[in-house]
Order: sequence, then structure tokens, then C-alpha cells
Amino acid sequence: MKKNNYHTIIDFGKEKIRLAVFNKDSKNIFSISKEIQKKENYDEHSKTLNFLIRSTEKKISSHLNNVSVLFDHSKFYSIDISFKKEFDQPTNIKETYTSLLQEANLLIFNNYLKDKIIHIIKTKSIFDGR
Repeated sequence: MKKNNYHTIIDFGKEKIRLAVFNKDSKNIFSISKEIQKKENYDEHSKTLNFLIRSTEKKISSHLNNVSVLFDHSKFYSIDISFKKEFDQPTNIKETYTSLLQEANLLIFNNYLKDKIIHIIKTKSIFDGR
């Protein structure tokens, strides 16, 4: 099998184990998933993972090298926050944006005292109504 420049992501979800392979341009080359029948049976997880890896390697004719694993756990959760700011005067957008991110972190830090932020995903920014 040939060496590749693919990146593989394995997602251990609550209901399924998913595997996806992407090329260097982040285009999905192949993906496959399988439902987990017995949630606490780790032998089944191992067999399912082995099946997904073998099926993928056969399909792409290459070994999986660069792999990231995502793990979904009941103690992890997400928080969605939305801010709306209107300005009467011209404002430095970069400084304002940084300030809003700091404000969001502070809100979470002050209201979720026993929790820790492990990752922030900024999904959408609208400036001047666009």
C-alpha cells in the first residue's frame, strides 16, 4: 500500500462510531459509520473500529496514518452564545471582536465555576448587516 497525505478522523459518538478520510484540501475522500449496539461493551467497540479501519483501508488502498480521534462523553457539552452590538461611530472591528470573545469567556467562567473551556468554535460573524 502506498503512503498518503490523507487525514483521518474517528468519532466515537454516543450512538455510532464514524470514520472519515480527507485529502490535503479537506475534501472528504471516504466516510463510513456503524451503530453501537451494546454501549458498555468495549469488545464490540474494538471490533467495530477494526471493521471500519479495514473497510476504509481497502476502499482507499492505503494505510491510515494521520488520525485524529474525537470522543463524545456525557460530561462534555456545548454552550451557544450570541452577541449583538451596535455602534454609532466607526470602530476597530478587530479590537471589538477580540473584546467580544473575552466577554464570552468571562461569562462562561463566571457562570460555570466547576467547568473548564476546552475548545471554542466561532461559527458566524456579521458586520454591517452582512
